[in-house]
Amino acid sequence: MKVFVNRRILETGINMLKDAGLEVFIPEHENLSHEEWLIYCQNHDAILSVGGEFKYDKDFFVQCPNIKTIALYSVGFDHVDIHEANRRNIPVGNTPDVLSKATSDVAFLLMQSVARRASYNFQKVKDGNWGDFDPLHALGQELYGKTLGVLGLGRIGFEMAKKSQKLLI
Repeated sequence: MKVFVNRRILETGINMLKDAGLEVFIPEHENLSHEEWLIYCQNHDAILSVGGEFKYDKDFFVQCPNIKTIALYSVGFDHVDIHEANRRNIPVGNTPDVLSKATSDVAFLLMQSVARRASYNFQKVKDGNWGDFDPLHALGQELYGKTLGVLGLGRIGFEMAKKSQKLLI
């Protein structure tokens, strides 16, 4: 089976595909035009799709009748016409919970960065102005004991709530 991977992924993943006996193709450049992408898809049996810039709609399935499966290197799948894929017996896979903790980590990092004025202080150090330290201005706000409002308790919101609870926010 010939697999088209539209962007580079970790070598471990490529090796797993090859070890399974699959022929893997990754284009030399990643910024494919729609036409280039479509030609690659037409010449392969399976797609490992990294990112969501291309639509897997009814028109795609008509133009790429050889496609037997689509694996999404993403959580979301709103760029895939699942009904049409099911109608054609083409399985579509995604990675539904792979980024919840990582995304909440980044959200938490940004929240702490804003509260503690990290970018302001970083710029002062970078500019060589760190000698005129003003603790009332530079330290920002402490998060301990504050209330964090989490809008929605999906996967990411739930992870944020757990982190906040552990840090007594």
